[in-house]
Amino acid sequence: MRMLSRLGRQSARIVMALVLMFMVVSCGSTQTPAKIIYADGTRGCREAEHHVAIWSEPGAVPAGATVVTHVDHGADLMVMDEALAYGVRYYLVAFDGQTGWLPEIYSETIPPVCD
Repeated sequence: MRMLSRLGRQSARIVMALVLMFMVVSCGSTQTPAKIIYADGTRGCREAEHHVAIWSEPGAVPAGATVVTHVDHGADLMVMDEALAYGVRYYLVAFDGQTGWLPEIYSETIPPVCD
């Protein structure tokens, strides 16, 4: 009888350990969380304000991509994914019902304002 109760406690401990492991794994997702960035047509105030191209794939011209659309300087964009191409980080963004890739150098995490 004593042996059975010991097995029951061990089984309960194993089940609890498995439940905790499952909770840790499910909370540790590696998927990029959705975030908002802003199109920066001035590249940090280094250029005159202009529209920003959104590309069909990361890598833009060297990758053979085409322009999907242009967005206004300061437009807020929902980031859905990230990729590196030719040493540049690109963000997969959604804007006005279209999706495409924006180079990081044309983005800001706060609304871009130049004085």
